[in-house]
Amino acid sequence: MALAQHRPTSARTLGVRSYSRPCSHVVCPMGRRRLRLATSTTVSQVLTTNSPALLVADPIATSPDKASHAATQAYINGSDKPFKWLQYWYPVHALDQIDPSKPHAVELLGKQLVLWCDGQGDWQAMEDACPHRLAPLSEGRVETDGTLQCSYHGWRFNSQGKCTEIPQAIDEKAKAVACSSSRSCVARYPVRQEFGLLWVWPTSGPDAERQAAAAHLPVSKALHEAWAAGRQPTWYRRQLAYSWDILTENLSDPSHLPFSHHNLFPGLERSSAGPMPFTRVQLATGNSPEEIADRPVWCIPEQAPLAAYSYPASFTADGSVSFTPPCSVIYDSTVNPIQTELLAVPAGPGRSLVFTAGVFRREMPKIQPWDVLKAVVTNPQQASSVLARAIMQRQPKYKNHLRSNKLFDQDNVFLHGQDVKLAMRGKDNWPKEYYMPVSCDGAIASGKPADCKQEGRKTN
Repeated sequence: MALAQHRPTSARTLGVRSYSRPCSHVVCPMGRRRLRLATSTTVSQVLTTNSPALLVADPIATSPDKASHAATQAYINGSDKPFKWLQYWYPVHALDQIDPSKPHAVELLGKQLVLWCDGQGDWQAMEDACPHRLAPLSEGRVETDGTLQCSYHGWRFNSQGKCTEIPQAIDEKAKAVACSSSRSCVARYPVRQEFGLLWVWPTSGPDAERQAAAAHLPVSKALHEAWAAGRQPTWYRRQLAYSWDILTENLSDPSHLPFSHHNLFPGLERSSAGPMPFTRVQLATGNSPEEIADRPVWCIPEQAPLAAYSYPASFTADGSVSFTPPCSVIYDSTVNPIQTELLAVPAGPGRSLVFTAGVFRREMPKIQPWDVLKAVVTNPQQASSVLARAIMQRQPKYKNHLRSNKLFDQDNVFLHGQDVKLAMRGKDNWPKEYYMPVSCDGAIASGKPADCKQEGRKTN
């Protein structure tokens, strides 16, 4: 059953195709810092090149506390080099929700891409522009021979981005000459199909293929184990009308749940909200076999989180939340067998993409009514989570999907408003605009200057 995605009204939903011009920066999620360019070119120019090293993060240049940000960058990179956002895998679609019979438009880091499935059943990602006259290939069709045809003039392209057909060519010789030109080719991006998701590496070219093959996917140990054991989660995917940094901020903030999502799940009630003291979880940041083995199951095996906190709340006795750049946010609880895995993807200026899934860390029998009653009597604080699992186990997938839609609906208006206001005041001015005096803002403040995150006050 096809599930409709709830989207804000836009030119596309009204039947008009619209491409926004990429702005001159994208924004780092936790650090609230612009990703500066290593050259004087615009983001639009940089993102159409084959070099993955041109787009870099430079939060240090504008920071009032350079030492703090240098330490943060070293924590992320293992060195003092800027964080290279184009050298990571990003999910762009769920494999069970995308139609392989036609091409699909997606946006990643300001790049317009087309996804399509070739004659071998493999998904491809290419620049969404025909080299002839730049018509979007996502408006084309997948032919029976497994090529992608542009709907404007019928040019065709194979899975390597090479042009194989130009109907307007006068003869075969002229066609061969034109098709052999590099100008007739479409830029192709590395793709992986794993863990139920379609992943794209956002640079193209031979170096990108090599780098992508050596890079890890940003999924937790628990998801690796669950997938290998056949406990494959169902992904929820949604496009959102606010920036990646605002999305990651929201996903990393459990203190808003009882208010924004009152009564959406058992235990989420405004009346039961209260203090949520955060305690930083200390984890080894190296990648030795011993350090990797010692990390909890909610960690990405190859990469320690930038920020990880444990907290008590009315809806969980021992929750934890972690953020691993560039896109992973994970919630966990030792008494709850379900780990929530979230992936925040930077689509473009003022646009983002989110994926969520519940990962079962172990095989779970179906919860019976008496299990809920037992929890109420013996462990009241966990009764709500037991009841929530019982409800989720009995509901069809589409109802869980609709509940997830409602969850993001409840946040959409004020997150979009927050994004607009902060952009108008200046993304770099967050220390003056944000007042964060409580410890549960810790996961959000972790990438911010030390004077703000330690004192929790505005800086003038």
